[in-house]
Amino acid sequence: REALRMSEAAFVVVTSDAASIEDARAQAAWMLPTLRGQRQDVACGLLLVPVLGGLPPAEAEKRIGLPLCGVLKTANQVTRVARRIALD
Repeated sequence: REALRMSEAAFVVVTSDAASIEDARAQAAWMLPTLRGQRQDVACGLLLVPVLGGLPPAEAEKRIGLPLCGVLKTANQVTRVARRIALD
């Protein structure tokens, strides 16, 4: 909660398999009221890492209930995003 309070935005990063999507849905359900309860503007989005046999991006977005902000298709993309987040 402390990290959310100090953040300008929050992202749920998830692979597209069904079990991960369900976990992400639960995280989003916890995060959104936590952010709103602190009277912050809610800037929360989804970063999706596709896996073989996983849900399409539109379906993942619908099930989780967060806007899709990006699809990370390669390990290099995941690394670049992680580094950028760590630097900010």
